[in-house]
This record gives sequence, C-alpha cells and structure tokens, in this order.
Amino acid sequence: MRLFIAIMINEEVTAYLKELQKKFLGLGYFNFVNGFHLTLKFLGDVDDDKIEKIDELLKKVRHRKFKLCLNSLGVFPSPRNARVLYVGVSGNIGDLWNKIEMKLKNEFGSREEFKEHITLARVKNIIDKEKFSHSLKYDVEKLCFEVENFKLIKSELKSDGPVYTDLKQYKLF
Repeated sequence: MRLFIAIMINEEVTAYLKELQKKFLGLGYFNFVNGFHLTLKFLGDVDDDKIEKIDELLKKVRHRKFKLCLNSLGVFPSPRNARVLYVGVSGNIGDLWNKIEMKLKNEFGSREEFKEHITLARVKNIIDKEKFSHSLKYDVEKLCFEVENFKLIKSELKSDGPVYTDLKQYKLF
C-alpha cells in the first residue's frame, strides 16, 4: 500500500487555501488539491507487514506542539517548468522532520533536504505564463495554525484524484 507521513491542515487554513486556488483559474490546466496536508515523508509502496514496524518507530518520535504559518507561493521545479503550485510555511517543523527521518532512515532511506510546503495544485499546462508568474507574487495571508499531531496516511490513486485514509495518529506534547 502507498503510504506517507503528514500534518493535516485545519478548516480555517483549508478555506483560505481554497480561495487562493481560485486566483489561478483560467491561467492554465491544474489539478487542484482538495485535502490539504504537509507531507513530512513519502514512504511509497509498503508491504502490509511493515506497517506495525513503522507504527512502533513513529510512536518513539517525541516533539513539542508548534505553530506553522503560511508565507509565500512557489512552484516546483521552477516557474518556467512548473509542475507543482504550493504555499510555503514557516515554523519549527525542521526538528520534527529530522526526528522522523532519523527513526525511519534504516527502513526507508533518508532525504537530504526538506522543503516545507502545502501543495495547492499539480500543474498540467500554463496558458498565460506572464499572468501566472505575476500571480506567484501575490501576498499570502500569514495565517498560523497549531500542529498537535502528525499522521500515517494511506494514499490510493483514483482517476479523479488520490483518496487518503488515516491509518495512525501521533500526538505531540
């Protein structure tokens, strides 16, 4: 099964992100995200018998609650070849990411860098590159939210987009 570890986004921030997506309507072909989250680690296809081990390791992650704040719009890999439209976040998330990486590195390897972001859309094609580039300069409201937990999530790819199922939740203190 396809798994990832993420922080889910609260209703207030979700409502704002949905409004933000509307600023890009008509500028290209986008697959807009419905369920917003911040991915901490993508595990990929994992055998069912490894879920218990992952759960044991994630239960050992100890971290304090913290705030994240939206900060700016961005794209991966570059504005000229945009494939993902996102909102960046700031806050003390790097420590949590590092703790999760350390617990799972033997089982799933380790990434050297982490780009804190919430995906707004997958970009299929940009019709008006000038307007799109201008829209990326939009001042994002600096909404903040409390991070109280993270989750192990199953992702099923469907023709109308991914379906996410929470498998486990890990509370921060």
